[in-house]
Amino acid sequence: KVQHELIDLCADVESVRLLEDLYDFRANPDYERQRDPSPISEIYFPNFIKHRDDEVFVDCGACDGDTVKAFKDHWDKWTCIVAIEPDEENFEKLRENVGGLPMTLNFAVADYVGSAQFSSNGDYSSHISEEDIGHEVQAVKIDVLDIHPHPTYIKMDIEGAELEALWGARKILKEHSPVLAICAYHTSDHLWEIPLLIHAIQPDYRLYLRRYGEGAWEIVWYAVPPERVKE
Repeated sequence: KVQHELIDLCADVESVRLLEDLYDFRANPDYERQRDPSPISEIYFPNFIKHRDDEVFVDCGACDGDTVKAFKDHWDKWTCIVAIEPDEENFEKLRENVGGLPMTLNFAVADYVGSAQFSSNGDYSSHISEEDIGHEVQAVKIDVLDIHPHPTYIKMDIEGAELEALWGARKILKEHSPVLAICAYHTSDHLWEIPLLIHAIQPDYRLYLRRYGEGAWEIVWYAVPPERVKE
């Protein structure tokens, strides 16, 4: 039932075929039968999304700034970039690498404001922890961040905390419909939980699914307002 509901939400044939392919792969993990992944160079910034010259890009899980660099390589015109990274070691790399950005924030994005237990590894695997591991970071909702103008493009690669972060951004999603690029491979049920939540918050979005790695890795759901879809 969920699979049929997701198929109905998919905005293009490629998304439907990929969704069916991923369900088949989970039932029978045969790499030889898988559809080829999309080019990794297009991750987070696929060519079916129209760019705005006044883009306000919010990078959740900015790590060392690699996605910020990719954003700037794709588009040379934008208004503001906000890079958010909770891991202190990664955050120092981020500040060294991005240079000249209006805002870098040492927070974890969540569905509340307060402290969060955090596993700091100094790499892409750093994540919010459900266990008391003795290390805390500040958690914030995107809805309460002082970002002006409002975000027009939000990327999330936050090691499994994407659902909570989306819920913490629901006011912005409802009122402004920024483009969303949300990773959906850290937890198996995110393949369907993420698009269903996005649709529940803002049903006007068009939803696209893409995979950029082998197996069930590097899966991204895109939510795009109709006026920003390249026909």
